[in-house]
Amino acid sequence: MEDERGIWCWCLRFEGKILDDVAVELGIYDGMPVTLYYEDPEHYFEEEAILGHIQCPGWDKRWSALYERAEP
Repeated sequence: MEDERGIWCWCLRFEGKILDDVAVELGIYDGMPVTLYYEDPEHYFEEEAILGHIQCPGWDKRWSALYERAEP
């Protein structure tokens, strides 16, 4: 999903657990810098991102990460 701020990734995980379920114990916060990665050899990527919430009804309680895709 994209908005005027950039590209949002959701369904984030930490050590196999959905981030929404472990956010409190990890002490994450809006604006926290993170590194996103996907290790599938065919679709590998690694991007610097910022944790936050999408400004969309129903998404304000789900952790997401915002990043800017590099221009091709």
